[in-house]
Amino acid sequence: MSLDHRLINLLVCPVCKGPLTMARDDQQRPLGSEQRRNLLVSAVARASAALSRDADYARAWFVRAKAHHRLQNYGEALLDLDRAASLDGLTASILHYRVDTLRQ
Repeated sequence: MSLDHRLINLLVCPVCKGPLTMARDDQQRPLGSEQRRNLLVSAVARASAALSRDADYARAWFVRAKAHHRLQNYGEALLDLDRAASLDGLTASILHYRVDTLRQ
């Protein structure tokens, strides 16, 4: 698995530890849209908590941007992507999400 692919899958399911897109419940059933949304909202909250402790944590900015993107909060996603890029440089993953967000 390429590094870019692993970075895109930073948001993981707390039950199966797999990518959120493949998230399953404790009985291995695919999660419903409301459950996935709740996990994304939780990811935003956890990334925000990490950022309150260390505002220069680039990975937390990127994770929060990805969660905002998947929640279709494109304005917030762009702000977080810009902050991640200012801290970590414009990586291929950040550029990918930025271009995709601007297309929305």
